[in-house]
Amino acid sequence: MISVFDSETGTTSEHTFTSSPVRIGRNPLNDLSLPFPFVSGWHAIVRFEDEGARFFDLGSTNGTLLDNRRVQAGEPVEVEGVVSVMIGKLELRMSRGAGYTAAPRTS
Repeated sequence: MISVFDSETGTTSEHTFTSSPVRIGRNPLNDLSLPFPFVSGWHAIVRFEDEGARFFDLGSTNGTLLDNRRVQAGEPVEVEGVVSVMIGKLELRMSRGAGYTAAPRTS
């Protein structure tokens, strides 16, 4: 599950996904479309795997913050329990729930 908290409006929206990866960005073709100018068209992905989940910034223009530090492009952020990252004024709280399906493995 990914909860999106908008600090400007005080609203929260919750999103549940059943497949991996989850693509996040401003482009409406993303699995989680965030239509804000500070969000890159293809900002990040979350990969759900058997062992857990990982968040990756895809080299976004304005970046992603974890604990007030910019996440480097391609650097995995492990999602254990609940992890919060900031994209501009949006706080994304990610947790791995029972509804997730791990990405299929390829040989």
